[in-house]
Amino acid sequence: IAMSPSHFNKVHGPIIGECTPTSVVIWYRDARTNVEIGDVPNLTWWNAALPGRNMAGRLEVKIDATADYTSKTLITGLTPGTEYGFSIGARRGRFKTPSSDTKKVNFVFGSCLGGQGFGRNLADHPDGEGFPIMSAMLNYKPDFFYCNGDWIYADETIHPASPQDYNKDRTSFIPPGMDNLPAAIDLDSFRNRYKYNLEEPQLASFLASTPMWNTADDHEIRNDYGGKKMEQNKEEADIYHAGIQAFFEFWPLQGPPEEPKRLYRSASWGPNVDLFVLDTRSYRAVHVNEDDDDDKPQMAYILGAEQMKWLSEGLQNSKATWKFIGCSIPLSYKTGHMDSDGWSDGNTDTTSGAENEVFTLLEQIHTNQITGVVFLSGDVHHPFCHSYDPFHTGEPLFYEIASTPFQALCLPVTEVDMSFNPTVLYAEGELGGEKYFNFGHVTIDEDGNLAFNVRDKKGASMFELNLPAPSMAN
Repeated sequence: IAMSPSHFNKVHGPIIGECTPTSVVIWYRDARTNVEIGDVPNLTWWNAALPGRNMAGRLEVKIDATADYTSKTLITGLTPGTEYGFSIGARRGRFKTPSSDTKKVNFVFGSCLGGQGFGRNLADHPDGEGFPIMSAMLNYKPDFFYCNGDWIYADETIHPASPQDYNKDRTSFIPPGMDNLPAAIDLDSFRNRYKYNLEEPQLASFLASTPMWNTADDHEIRNDYGGKKMEQNKEEADIYHAGIQAFFEFWPLQGPPEEPKRLYRSASWGPNVDLFVLDTRSYRAVHVNEDDDDDKPQMAYILGAEQMKWLSEGLQNSKATWKFIGCSIPLSYKTGHMDSDGWSDGNTDTTSGAENEVFTLLEQIHTNQITGVVFLSGDVHHPFCHSYDPFHTGEPLFYEIASTPFQALCLPVTEVDMSFNPTVLYAEGELGGEKYFNFGHVTIDEDGNLAFNVRDKKGASMFELNLPAPSMAN
């Protein structure tokens, strides 16, 4: 069935993004707007700590009819460390700006929503309607949310009753008048996959009150995709560009003027947290077979020289206690088709291929004694936590913590690639079911000590790791 705009709401959002001490981006969609005659909504914001909602500022929202009536409004001149309320059209939200004094930090992260037949719950689901894990995250009142990709599964059809054997009893909400929610094949169908998720009330409430940062993984476009590979075929290239366009239309992202669709970027949240968001899809090399007998083609690199230079310099210059690297793919689990979608290639040789890209970064971290490095990972559909000692010093050089899936197919834990000498502190999962739906929760106290919890779909802890601030650990 063709997806008509009438199957979806005309208003979506707001979403809060790119929050800094003095600025924020508010995303909003309103297809009721008559742009031609200037009938557009206003964005108003106020200091939530002051009585009477005294207006701090007001801007006219610039709805873009060519971008499916979406908008991104940049507010500047905000006061650091201040909680703001705002209204846009008839909808409201809240956010708090960080400051140089914001030592205590509380954030959530994760990936993989709505995949493999696990769409929005029906009203009779035991856990409740929609995406209940969003309410579980909101209950912790996080300062911000980091999404590690696979926010939509554009390459998969959502059926009212799943046809897969591993979740054959699973049912999902489908918009009225539709037989199913088909895989995206053009710009409009990509857009509609975002609308399907954004219309879920718990998710909408979470995004209207939690500033977010995000990246993309493969299912935003196609399973295991790489930008350079998709560009080689016109049909695939058309799908790729449509998917990327919809991604940037439906998130509060604003890349630099010289590269407006650049995903990799950094953020700070007080003196204890720097976040480096990676793009593991756009710049990766095309897979090649290194020899005729190799049935698992590998990539020469994933980040590319320019992005790697940016990350290396950012880590070197960071003064934050903890330096989080948002990375949509794991370091030490084989993943994807033919086990060749990530850095791991299943052997311990780090002198070639994409693993060498990581090893070069680790050499810099080791040589320059950069402390407090933590990778935030996803993709493999089970949670895990690893420490790494790649140079066999007897002490961890860095950690990798992972949360996945929010609500998608759960998978069992697979064999760990020992290339970077990981120690598995935690990993669990099983095929199918909903037991291992999860999100990651990180808190940092006044002294810089870190606590990481994997939390289940209701917010209960499944695993906890406590790390002292690096200055105390060394």
